[in-house]
Amino acid sequence: MPSNPYFRHMKTLSLFILLGFSALWCRAQSVHFSREEFARQYEESRKNIVSYIQEPPQYKGGVDSLHTYLVANLKYPSKALRKNREGKVYVYFVVDRTDGHIRDARILKSTDSVFDEEALRVVLAMPNWIPGKQDGRSVNTSHNIPIIFTLEPVKK
Repeated sequence: MPSNPYFRHMKTLSLFILLGFSALWCRAQSVHFSREEFARQYEESRKNIVSYIQEPPQYKGGVDSLHTYLVANLKYPSKALRKNREGKVYVYFVVDRTDGHIRDARILKSTDSVFDEEALRVVLAMPNWIPGKQDGRSVNTSHNIPIIFTLEPVKK
């Protein structure tokens, strides 16, 4: 056997490659589904949340109606009002595939935590959306919206 150090590393590398392929082969041999198991896993995968979609979810009435809803239902937090604060909150949520209700809402980003509770409240209280569709089927769809809290200037 040659005493070249590169040869010893090649032997070790070959062993790792051989072990890796045998592990993949064993794993490939063990993946067999019955028709029922396949159907169950297919249904589970349809429940997953889709981010990029052919037909995105829509607020009933469109963007203008969503804006009207937000303006009408947002209550400026009193603590922010007293401190004369403004801010922006990005809210993530899922539009459910069954009836378009909002679920799993959470704050993605916020300029001030004083606005977070109100932003979540108003998003979770939204009426049902029209669910998004992928390949003609309704799917759970993730969505996010910015909610901006601004103070109007005092008129004299």
